[in-house]
Amino acid sequence: MRIMTAGFDIPDISAVISREISKGESDNLEFKVSKPSKDAKYVKTAIAFANGSGGRILFGVDDRGDVSGIPDDEVFKTRDSITQALNDSIEPQISFDVCIVDIEGKNVIVAEFVPGKNTPYHLKGRDIDAGTYVRINAITVPADSGTIRSLMANGENMYFDSLEQNSMEVTEKESERLCHRIFGMNAEISSLINAGILINVPHGYKATRAYALLTENPFPYAAVHCIRFHGNDAIFVDESRDLTDDLFDQIDGATDFIANRIFRYFEMDDRQLHRIDRYEIPLIAFREAVVNAVLHRDYFLDSFSIFVRVFDDRVEIESPGTPYKLSLEQTLSGYSSIRNPILMSVFKRRGYVEGYGTGIRKMIRACEENGSFEPRFEIDHQHFKVTFPRGKKVPDEILEEDENAVMELIKSDGGITQAAISERTGIELSKVKRITLALQQKKLIMRSGSRRSGCWLLNPEISYGPRR
Repeated sequence: MRIMTAGFDIPDISAVISREISKGESDNLEFKVSKPSKDAKYVKTAIAFANGSGGRILFGVDDRGDVSGIPDDEVFKTRDSITQALNDSIEPQISFDVCIVDIEGKNVIVAEFVPGKNTPYHLKGRDIDAGTYVRINAITVPADSGTIRSLMANGENMYFDSLEQNSMEVTEKESERLCHRIFGMNAEISSLINAGILINVPHGYKATRAYALLTENPFPYAAVHCIRFHGNDAIFVDESRDLTDDLFDQIDGATDFIANRIFRYFEMDDRQLHRIDRYEIPLIAFREAVVNAVLHRDYFLDSFSIFVRVFDDRVEIESPGTPYKLSLEQTLSGYSSIRNPILMSVFKRRGYVEGYGTGIRKMIRACEENGSFEPRFEIDHQHFKVTFPRGKKVPDEILEEDENAVMELIKSDGGITQAAISERTGIELSKVKRITLALQQKKLIMRSGSRRSGCWLLNPEISYGPRR
């Protein structure tokens, strides 16, 4: 029996749902093999979707993604029961749709939820603190106090950076310094008022939280913690630095911390007149990630700070808060939703931001052009994390058989002389010299030591995979 639902293009929605099932459960998708006997088991997930970036619950699909379907004689009654429970169990009222879709000849009930505008949504009959849920790593969990504050602000269209910071004194000296830093030496304090950074009141000015973050930064959690770990695990710390000053200094300090702890090399320009600094991860990419972390973080989450972690094989930049009113997929596709509009405007004016929604594509393009590995983006426990694998990809050079043999020998032994290469490979010494010169010109290997007694190593900026 094939069941149609008015208002849907069935072939299209069926194809969409089938593709989603093949990818498995996620932050925006949950499977239920049948309608649970206790409605709360799926109502909580509906609340989490409405409090987040939306999502779907599929009834008739098990945890492995196998479609079992809802029996023909139960499907309409089940659909109506789900609709009734969603209407009766959540407040404020959420926006949703429930339909029946044919997948593999079986009935799947699809409950679809859009991001809510009146957050936080919670279980009816429970306090907001006890009945609010969010989605983390494909699991529905109770929202913590910081997340609830953030949801309340979103529901009231409040932005952290525009709220008044009543406890902060506004001084003329600090205001002029900030004004000149943002707008130039000829600007007046009225520019801060027009930008929403200061609020004009009788007998003076009031500070916003944007003003606070850009000057004294009285929020202990609004910090960037930079750590260099020994090896590839977060166990042994080689060094660390806590950046707690204003946001300008945090961005510059975190960028410098990374730049000074990854491999850097030098190239001459085409005219051989100027030296150009190059990094295994391009500066423009990890600077963009730091800027995004500082400007897009959720400052209502006052139990968390930004972390920059440098390992032997990767660099991680993690900031509190998921993408603002967007799914991860929408964020990666270039959609933009601004969480801190005053701060974003300030840093755009100062040249830290080029355009809205361009940051991720900019990181990916910079790594590709640099020959670096593509960064990874993920949501992890209500945090947004960017991971840059260290090392650079081997250039797409077509090597001759003898060149490959020499490369493999240097890779396995390292610190090997031309004479030893000749002896081990059976290639004449004169040819080995030509091969090593060619590989050096391709920047695949490098000489260590003098011309007479030196040996050959792989270029440390080139790897056959992420640095181990």
